[in-house]
Amino acid sequence: MDSYFKKWCCFIIFLDEERQDDLEILQHTLAVVAIFPLQIYIYAKKGFQLPVGSDPAIKLFTITKATKEFQRQEAFELAFKNDFRKVMLFESNTLQLEEKHLLEGFNCLKMLEFCIGPLQSGKYYLLGMNYFEPALFKNVLWQSEMLTKDLIREIGRLKHALYRLPILK
Repeated sequence: MDSYFKKWCCFIIFLDEERQDDLEILQHTLAVVAIFPLQIYIYAKKGFQLPVGSDPAIKLFTITKATKEFQRQEAFELAFKNDFRKVMLFESNTLQLEEKHLLEGFNCLKMLEFCIGPLQSGKYYLLGMNYFEPALFKNVLWQSEMLTKDLIREIGRLKHALYRLPILK
């Protein structure tokens, strides 16, 4: 199982520059992800520093001033260009993320094209793909309060298989 994660899986974390508890959520998320030997891309505002002694599998990128959908699109594209085949993006918006959610998400991507972890708010905490689908970034309003429903609707319209993870707060 370790070789699967090392070779094929990338976990993207977006830190929301307007949240005050991002560092707490980041520390929690990195602790959850630590059991998986995978590449981690962290996108944060300019000037953000990783804690000293961070895992070398973590790469830090600066969030651009582009729209939210373009930022996420660029992150997914980069991961797939770097030959990853199972890519999950985490929005830094919950402390409820657990190892079981990641394992479930990456395992479902072995058989299905997409997975999504919805939040009660209408947004998502995880979005996973096993290939890049540009239509999700062109046909979905990423600032919408109904983002999860819009993503699910678009994936259905494209006739792709989707797995829904548990709803979190």
